[in-house]
Amino acid sequence: MADQLDLVRCEICKKLLKEPVMLPCGEVCCKECVSSYEKGGSNCFLCYFCHQEHEVPKSGFKTNNKVERLVRSLMESRFKMLSDSTKAQEKQLTSDEGIDKIKNHCSLLRYDVELKTKFATDDINQIHDFLIEKINEYEKKAINEYENKEDYKQEIDRLDFSIEDFLEKFHSFLNLKSLIEI
Repeated sequence: MADQLDLVRCEICKKLLKEPVMLPCGEVCCKECVSSYEKGGSNCFLCYFCHQEHEVPKSGFKTNNKVERLVRSLMESRFKMLSDSTKAQEKQLTSDEGIDKIKNHCSLLRYDVELKTKFATDDINQIHDFLIEKINEYEKKAINEYENKEDYKQEIDRLDFSIEDFLEKFHSFLNLKSLIEI
């Protein structure tokens, strides 16, 4: 399983692929990592892999959803394997191996928690970024309206409502099942 996980690691940051994108040369890396190779002020980047200069698509790099699902699938398989392994180890626990088995079991549980919280953290970070972007948009608009002596109070009420509405929808769709299982 470790070899499979290596296949879904970004060669640039050495972490599991996050928002994987396919480059013109066929390599895959994190969207954030390829952005770090973009040349300032141009729509080109120097490829980390083939060392060629490539053009950034006008709409930006799109996340490769199949690769992203593959990463999730491998992680879920890893969870299941670890879970099955720890259950089997619990059944074989003997008094001579007791402390070592308990430490190993707790270590595997910690690893499970780290992996499961990574998924939840990614979702929460996306929500955070979205809300901050909306607040920044509102701030610019409200300052502009205030400077032009327009009524911005009404916009504040609408912003509060839209954030609350968004959070309510988010809570109803967010799957925290993996955290509850911990």
